[in-house]
Amino acid sequence: TNQSATQATENVSMETVVTAVENESSLEPEAAEQKTSDSAEEQEAQESESAPSDETIEDGGENISDEPDISEEQTDSPNEPVEQETAPTSTEDGPSDQSAPGEPPSDAPAEVPTDVPAETPANSLESSTDSPKQSPKMEAVMEKSSQPSSTREAKQSALENNSDAQQARKTAKVSAFSTSLAKFGLNDEQTNKFFELAPREQALVLKESENVVKRLLSMKGFSTTQANAFFRDYNWETSSIPIMLSGDEVMNNPFYQTAVSLIKELENDSLLYGRSDFIGGKNQIVVAKSQSLAPYFTSAKNLVISSEDKLEIKGNLEWETPNTENTHLVIASGGELEIPSATKIKSSSSDLTVSSRQDINLENVEIEGSKRVSVRGLRDVDIKGGTLGASAEATLKARRNLQVDGLNFSRNVSNILMEATTIRLRNINFPGNAAIRLNSLKGPIQGKYPNFGPSVPAAQQIGRVNFIENVRSGGNLLHNRQAFDQFGNNIKIGKINRP
Repeated sequence: TNQSATQATENVSMETVVTAVENESSLEPEAAEQKTSDSAEEQEAQESESAPSDETIEDGGENISDEPDISEEQTDSPNEPVEQETAPTSTEDGPSDQSAPGEPPSDAPAEVPTDVPAETPANSLESSTDSPKQSPKMEAVMEKSSQPSSTREAKQSALENNSDAQQARKTAKVSAFSTSLAKFGLNDEQTNKFFELAPREQALVLKESENVVKRLLSMKGFSTTQANAFFRDYNWETSSIPIMLSGDEVMNNPFYQTAVSLIKELENDSLLYGRSDFIGGKNQIVVAKSQSLAPYFTSAKNLVISSEDKLEIKGNLEWETPNTENTHLVIASGGELEIPSATKIKSSSSDLTVSSRQDINLENVEIEGSKRVSVRGLRDVDIKGGTLGASAEATLKARRNLQVDGLNFSRNVSNILMEATTIRLRNINFPGNAAIRLNSLKGPIQGKYPNFGPSVPAAQQIGRVNFIENVRSGGNLLHNRQAFDQFGNNIKIGKINRP
């Protein structure tokens, strides 16, 4: 019963449930009133029919010969109530109290209880043989009263299994979001805090995952203001540049858990270390000219521009920090990272890291930093054309596939590191005087070599370093093992356990 009721009522709106409850509660008094009215009519009809019979008996008993058969049957019935013999007596006493024709007796409801048909079989028999046929509405009420158990149990089960009703019972609050909110399994405190938010923030909260919703609604002091801050989008072109937050405010804050997990990966990779300050938001569109970032670096060494969902670089991002040494700008997207083709992200006085938890696609993008520059993706990294430049180290890392088709290195970078589960290289010229490390999941073939050429089956490419086409070192083509032995001494292919 519970299962069928659940299936039948799970998507029933709260308005329908409330209407059904009101109808249920109002039907019984209405039915009782109708039954009383009908009983009064029956009583009046019985009196009008029985009166001539009584007069005939009193005048001489002309019709007494018609009664004995019925009397004997009643006498022989062992379960016949005694009240049946005295029923005519109440009728004989009736003329003195009889009302005017067409008006119901004033004491009819008291003399004819509404529950007699259901409780006394004898009266039921008498009513079926002597009284007029009951009205259709009366019959419907009688039928309903004869089946109270199953009907009420079904309705009770429906209410118990309806998510809106459960939510209303827990908090005594109902809204258009009750059905969606019930799916998160919140406790009373979290649910009450949800209903304290403004409708806009309620709708935005319900778009988050279950873990995020529970974290947000479990925070002390979480309110509409904080929710608005969490869901705020920053467009540096049309609004004021966001304030900078300290690492302590961000690293343990549930607002930034997605971006923070990426920052921790960068720390594990030794691409970021030391204290960091943050410019954070749900979504950010970063538009900056030469001096836009300079004020942040008056107090920050590591500045992280982060977003939970999407981060877009619009136009060229160039900055200098002449009064501060060893600064580092980190662009970190917890979701999508969008950098349009031909964008320049450059600084000659600050290191630079571009990172995302999702795929990174760069086409003809120039990324140049002071000493170190890195691109780190926790899924795929796909580079088509462009430039990487730094004086000390350039790093390209992907969790799954690293694909490079056309890439230049500038500023005489001395160390180049590429790591991924699978590396595929085309149209790339490594500096002949730079130390090159190429690490994949399975490492080198025969302890030294990559795969050469486009004819290698895709299944054999997985987990390896693949020189697909036009890979050079110092201008020398590395297309087979002999050429690699001759010109690839500065290239080391290694194995990693986890890209």
